[in-house]
Amino acid sequence: MLRIRDLAATRTRYGYFTIYILLRREGWFVNHKRVYRLYRNDGLSLRLKRPRRNVSAANRERQPAASGPNEMWSMDFVSDALFDGRRLRALTVVDAFTREALAIDVDQGIKGEQVVAAMGRITLSRGAPRTIRVDNGPEFISKALDRWAYENGVMRGWRASAFSPRNTAHTRYDAPRPRLSIKLPAICAQFRSYSGT
Repeated sequence: MLRIRDLAATRTRYGYFTIYILLRREGWFVNHKRVYRLYRNDGLSLRLKRPRRNVSAANRERQPAASGPNEMWSMDFVSDALFDGRRLRALTVVDAFTREALAIDVDQGIKGEQVVAAMGRITLSRGAPRTIRVDNGPEFISKALDRWAYENGVMRGWRASAFSPRNTAHTRYDAPRPRLSIKLPAICAQFRSYSGT
């Protein structure tokens, strides 16, 4: 019961089933129904209504900085639109200590499996990091990335989304951006030639 409370306190957005998976990974042989019962009886169930952003930001701790290369990688998506209105997304992976761009994968839609494939390519040449820092996007909370991180011994650190109210001054662009009349395959090939993949 104490371990369930510890996990629920450190990972406030995890539900009972994710805590059950973490307990199994730590070697606890416990039934998911028992974890659910203890989780509910202790009042740890998630609130259905999301708290206001400023309240949750007040309780957030500052993430520790990376102290060496390959210790922490940050991943996020950059998106834009082509001249004909099609969306273009780029997965960027950056070493938090050296600020080196490890990969930039460009496609119209990038799923969790493609994120895992990109991480696999990078770890073949550099080795796996200790921690990856991601936001709560659907590609980053996918089961595929969770399994990859577990199999490679990588911890996942969470950070606030770029669209949270405290970051709006940094992400707002008031001036209209020029639209390029380049086709998607040409853009993807150009990014691949820059990143060396």
